[in-house]
Amino acid sequence: MQLTARRGHFLAFLALLLIFGSVSAYTALRHAAGDLASLKARSQIERWQRDARLKPQIRDVGQARNALVKAIERTPDDPGLHENLAYLYGLRALMARSLPELEHAMLDEVLTHSRMAGARRPMAPYAWANIAMALHRKSEDPVAMWAALDRALAYGRREGGVQIRVAGIILARWDEAGIERQTDLRNMLLNSRGRAAKQLRQMLDSAGRQDLLPQG
Repeated sequence: MQLTARRGHFLAFLALLLIFGSVSAYTALRHAAGDLASLKARSQIERWQRDARLKPQIRDVGQARNALVKAIERTPDDPGLHENLAYLYGLRALMARSLPELEHAMLDEVLTHSRMAGARRPMAPYAWANIAMALHRKSEDPVAMWAALDRALAYGRREGGVQIRVAGIILARWDEAGIERQTDLRNMLLNSRGRAAKQLRQMLDSAGRQDLLPQG
């Protein structure tokens, strides 16, 4: 009787292993399928982000978006996919600046996917920077916008892409930003390197704020 009971427990344990093993394998396959579906799109996005001289065409943006949407259908909890999709909708918003209704619709998508990314990866600086930028461009909910900007700085003040987004908002809302965020911008200008430093200086030139450039 005791031997039979032990065998029964062992078989039950094996059954559980098989069930959870099957679930894990299924999950792994879903993630692999999502990665394959989005691989080309992710690679393209990285090139666009890395080289500001590249000018994405609307057709290319649309193809990348379709690939990411398909990947999200398979792996809806991947924050990276949502961040990349928010980036693409941000590009579409820029392309639609002469059509306010379309621009705002694209910015709504930026907010949706950035919030999804932030919910799944709360310390993702780009998700918070994108939320802040979208709210800034829509002129909506300044309290939420500044809160998102502060979180972007808290988690990624040394990230070049975060610096560019945050600097654009602070420069546009200089008086509203307050002394602490103005100081954050000055520190970014002092410590930025490479492509981000060059873009920040171009932003200052365009805004007529060369007085903010580090001296010496």
